[in-house]
Order: sequence, then structure tokens, then C-alpha cells
Amino acid sequence: MSRIGRDRIARGTQIERRRDGMAWCLSSIKVRMIKDATGQDMTGQVERKIRAPRRVVTGHDESGRSIVIEDRDAPNVTLRTETGGIVSTLLWVTDQSPASTSGRHDAADRKMGVPPPKMGSAFRVIEFPPTDPAMHHKPNVEILRDWGMEGEALPGHPPRHPLVHRTRTIDYIVVLEGEIDMMLDEGEVHLRAGDTLIQRGTNHGWINRGTAPCRVAIIFIDADEPDEVRRAAQ
Repeated sequence: MSRIGRDRIARGTQIERRRDGMAWCLSSIKVRMIKDATGQDMTGQVERKIRAPRRVVTGHDESGRSIVIEDRDAPNVTLRTETGGIVSTLLWVTDQSPASTSGRHDAADRKMGVPPPKMGSAFRVIEFPPTDPAMHHKPNVEILRDWGMEGEALPGHPPRHPLVHRTRTIDYIVVLEGEIDMMLDEGEVHLRAGDTLIQRGTNHGWINRGTAPCRVAIIFIDADEPDEVRRAAQ
């Protein structure tokens, strides 16, 4: 995945804990900025607050008793400036099925694109700000490259919008906060906080036409290509 325009929240920063369990982090102070595509240093130019969700991870001690092995703000937070300021927090990743539940290794301590590992899964909380008008005109191939999705799955129907993409996954999605539109090849669906969505390897694009960010939780699970897409690609 391209690192251009991606900003990571530095580990060990001081984060203000809110009563609802979410954390606020002033990105203009606590984000380690990466230069943009022109080489310009963007440090200090981001004034938006970035929220890191609390992550609690359980495990076992040496005697096999269940314990909490971690309880802190999720450390792997990425601000994707190249695609309009989307904030993605990687919470956990599995690399096989059945998944391993042994040890204390942080499975989310890695850099990866949107798709999960083969036979694996990825758990994220994603915050979509109001869609940047520039995203309506950015080439789709550049967006796929920025998200680490170039050539990852069979191409679906030609995208009707630059943000339309598909992964070879089944995705379990819960809208946590705000509202957002999910664009498909045919029509779109308006989703609100509390709504759920099962994304089955389909072309889709997230468009936030509101004035406030929308936060969603997504579990990506590696899957086979849909038969319909296979036949259309022949």
C-alpha cells in the first residue's frame, strides 16, 4: 500500500478519555505526519480531532485462566489524507481459519491495505468525514492504489463513481454514529446509526453527504469471488 498522504498517530501519546469510552486526540499536535505526494511537509496543518477507540483484548495466563491482556486506546490509527481524510483504526487481524487464539502478540501491529489476509479477517473502525468534493473527480485507479486494492479482486461492473470499489470479502458492518450513503451499481442505501449491513463482495462506494463524520465498524472476512462476477469477467 502506498504511504503517500497517510498519517499515523504516534504510539504512547497522551489521549483524553471521554465518558463514552472513546478517546479524543488532537491530530495537529499528536499525529506524526507523512509528506504528501508533492513532498510537502504537512505537519501542523491538520486541525481536526481524531478519535481512537478503546480496545480491550483478552487472553490466558500460563495456567489457562482467562485474563485481560490489554486495555488501552487502539494504537494503529491511520489518517488517509489522499482519500479525503478517512480515519481507519485497525483493531485486529487473523491470518488463517480457524484463527489462532494463543499468545499475546498484537495481531493488528502491521501495515496492510483494505483487504484481509488470505483465509483471514480484519476488524476496523472507520470514520468517514463529509465527502471531499475532490473525490468526485479523482481517478478510480488512484483510489484503489491508495487503499492497497489494485488488482486484489476481479473487476466488477465499471464504477459509476471514483470511490466505488470491491473486495473479495464478506463484510459485517455496523453504523456506530452519524449517517452515510452506500452507492451500488444500481441505486444506493442511506444508513443511520444502529443500522447493519452485510456486504457480499459487491461494488460499492461510501458517500457522506452530511455535515458531520460517520463512524462504522467493519469486519472483513476473506471470501471466494461471487459466481456472478466470475461469469461476467469471462
